[in-house]
Amino acid sequence: MSEKPARNYKIETKVEKKENAVTELEITIDKTEIQKEFTDAIADINKKVRLPGFRPGKAPLNVLKKKFLPNIKYAVLNELLPKVVQQALKQNHIKALGQPDFDEIDDMDENSDFTFTTRIEVAPSLELGKYKTLSVKKNVYSYDKKTVQEYMEQAIEAQSTLKPKEEGSVEKDDVCLMEFSYYGEEFDETKKHSGMIGINENDPYFKDVYENFIGLNKEDEKTIDITIPEYYPDKDIAGKQGKLWVKVINISKREIPELDDEFAKDLGFDNLEQYKLDVDKKLETRCRAKERDELTDAIIDKIIEESTFDIPLTLIDQQTNQFFYNLQYYLNQTGMSFEQFLNTENKTEEEVFEEQKANATKMIKRHMIIAEIEKLEEIKIDDEDINAYLTEHAAENEASLTKLKSDYEQPEVKQAVDAQVKNKKVIDFIIENSKVGKGEKKKLEI
Repeated sequence: MSEKPARNYKIETKVEKKENAVTELEITIDKTEIQKEFTDAIADINKKVRLPGFRPGKAPLNVLKKKFLPNIKYAVLNELLPKVVQQALKQNHIKALGQPDFDEIDDMDENSDFTFTTRIEVAPSLELGKYKTLSVKKNVYSYDKKTVQEYMEQAIEAQSTLKPKEEGSVEKDDVCLMEFSYYGEEFDETKKHSGMIGINENDPYFKDVYENFIGLNKEDEKTIDITIPEYYPDKDIAGKQGKLWVKVINISKREIPELDDEFAKDLGFDNLEQYKLDVDKKLETRCRAKERDELTDAIIDKIIEESTFDIPLTLIDQQTNQFFYNLQYYLNQTGMSFEQFLNTENKTEEEVFEEQKANATKMIKRHMIIAEIEKLEEIKIDDEDINAYLTEHAAENEASLTKLKSDYEQPEVKQAVDAQVKNKKVIDFIIENSKVGKGEKKKLEI
C-alpha cells in the first residue's frame, strides 16, 4: 500500500504490567478506522488487478471483496497494527525494548470494532530502597614475604620457556604434547583429543593421574582405568568408570630463569631489590583495591535486597551470553580449553552458564542502582575529577599522563572515561554514607 502521512487513530487501550518487564496491551480499533482502511485497501487492489469483463480500476466493490477478501484483510492488518501499537505505546508513555509479540489474531469484520492483544518487553524499572546509612563490614587485607615470593614465582613462570627433549622419558614437571581419549567399552578413534599436558599436580586435565605418564617415551601409548570427568561431552560415559588412553607426541623441559638481577633487568628494573620494591607497591595496591571492591559489593548487595527490580529476560539473556563469550575468549587467550576450565573448576557447562546468568543479573541491577543514585543525588563530574582519575591511572599503569590526556580528547575515550569517573564518584558517595564497621583480617591471595 502507498505511504500515508502519520495520523492519530481512534483506539482504546488497556495496559497491564506483567512480570519480567513485559507490558500487555489490549487495543481496540474503532470500526470507522477499519472501514477507512478497507476502502483504501480495496482502492489500491482495484488499481493493480485486471479482472475479465471490467475496465482497469472499474471492478465493482462486491466482486473485489468476494475475490480478494483475504488479501484485503491482510493489507488492513499490515497497515494498522504496527501504527496503532506505536501510537498506544506513545500515548501511555511506554518505552519498548523489542518488537511486539501478538496473540493469534481474530478474524476482522469491516463493520465492527477490532480488538487484539500484544505483549512487549519494556525498559527495566527499579524501585530503589534504602541506600544510605546501611551497616556493612570492611575486611582488611595484608600480605607477607610468602605472598611476595609467590608473586615473583608467577612472574618467573611467565618468563619460562619450553625446550624439546631430544632423548629421555617423561619426568615430573615436563610438558608433553599428548593425544588422549576417554572411552567406556570400546576405544573410538574419532574421539581423540590433543593438548599440552603439564606433568604435575597443577595440570587442569590430569592433575590426579599425571604420575601414570612418568617414564613414558616419545610415541609410547598407555591405557589406564579412570572415572571419566563430569564435564566430558559424551553424556553416556561422563561421570562413569571408564578408560583413558594417551599417546606421547613429544616431550619438553620447562626452563625457568633464576630470580636475580638479570631477571629484574629483563623486566625493566635496575636490580632485584628495585623489582621487589615494585612488587611491594603492586601488592599494597591490590590489598586496597580488594578491600574497596568487597566493601562496594557488600553495600550493593544490601541495596539490592532493599530494592525491587523488573528486568526483561531478553536483557538478562544478552548479558549472560556476553559474559559466557568473554569467558571463552579469555580461556582461548590463556591457552586453556573450555573443557580444561570445567575440569579445573569441577563444574558442568550448565553450572557455569547459570553462574554467568547470576553474575549478569547482578551486574544489570548494579548499573540500575548506580544510575538511579546518580540521578537522585545529582552527582556530577568536573575537570578536577577527570584530572585526578587520569593522574591515578597513569601512576598505577606506569603510563604517560600527557598521552592519557591527549587520548581523552577522543569522543569514544571521553565517553568511556566519564562513565568510569561517574561510577567511581557514586561508589564513593555510597561508601561515605554507609556505616562501615571492622570486618575480618585476611591474607591476599595471588
